Amino acid sequence: DSIRAAIIAENNETAKKNYQIMEDNWNNNTDNPLLPLKENVPALFYKEMCEAGVLGFIQSATVPLRALYDKAVMNDPAFTFDNLPDVCDIKLDEHQYATIKQMVKERRTFFLEFDIRNHFRMGPVKYYNVIGKIKGSKYPDEYVMASGHLDAFDVATGGVDCGSGITPVMEAARMIMKSGAKPKRTMLFCAFAGEEFGLLGSTAWVKANKDKLGKISNLFNRDGGPTPPVGLDVPKAMYPDFVKICEPVKKIRPDYPFEVKEAGPFTKPSQPGGTDASVFAVEAVPAIDFNEKDIKGYNFSYGEIWHTERDTYSKSIPEYQEHAATVMAIVTLGVANLDHLLSREGLYK
Repeated sequence: DSIRAAIIAENNETAKKNYQIMEDNWNNNTDNPLLPLKENVPALFYKEMCEAGVLGFIQSATVPLRALYDKAVMNDPAFTFDNLPDVCDIKLDEHQYATIKQMVKERRTFFLEFDIRNHFRMGPVKYYNVIGKIKGSKYPDEYVMASGHLDAFDVATGGVDCGSGITPVMEAARMIMKSGAKPKRTMLFCAFAGEEFGLLGSTAWVKANKDKLGKISNLFNRDGGPTPPVGLDVPKAMYPDFVKICEPVKKIRPDYPFEVKEAGPFTKPSQPGGTDASVFAVEAVPAIDFNEKDIKGYNFSYGEIWHTERDTYSKSIPEYQEHAATVMAIVTLGVANLDHLLSREGLYK
């Protein structure tokens, strides 16, 4: 009994130390937005295990495996080619991982082998925004913008993110040109580069065009999958304009609902978020986007596809894409043909 009591006491002391280490690690892990990126770590006990000479980490990941750039390495200037992390961080199929975990519990001997190849090329790597322009006939120095982004994660073809976003923008531009329409204000159809790396293309455009930001009526950005637009939430001052502009949308496909609702004022973001539109919103530029819904019941799941090997063009839904392009063309042209810029009254808090 005395031996047992001593072991329990020792275990309790060890548990306290482990808890303190776990707490310290949590305070420095990737879920803590208050810390500089260089202090973030990918796992509990990361520092201690690195000091002990660990060769790498193998973690369970849900299927399909999701690809994301390491935010610390990508965005923190403290990291350079001279001090990149040199400990592997492997995400393994959750089903394979469960099998390995069970083998560990059974105290079975096994070996794991990984073929990991990293290739580096000294930058900077040139990357370009691609922008189509229809010059305004009456207000050439005022703008309506439609956008998506060019790049995608290379685990698949990016057919959804952002193929399903940029293609309706391109098709809307083609239809407007073919119709012979002469918009009153300039229309810009933007394929922004480097969105996945950190909104690089849209940030560069905003930085280079500060003089235009006050003259942008709205940026319509599409970056959410191949579901069709079913409405808009707009501030009270914009409501009458959008109701009139969107009237034809309700007639082209009666089986596709479309409703304009009053909403806002919206919270203006203090820093860019997960899509190009946020870069403009930070500058108080109207970036009202379409509401979308899988109204025909194709059972589309964006989370199943986003940043995975399943993000292929076959996952896009032609019927939805065609309707999205048509709505984009009608609404952007309608905004471009107003006798005034959309009012920003009541847009942001």
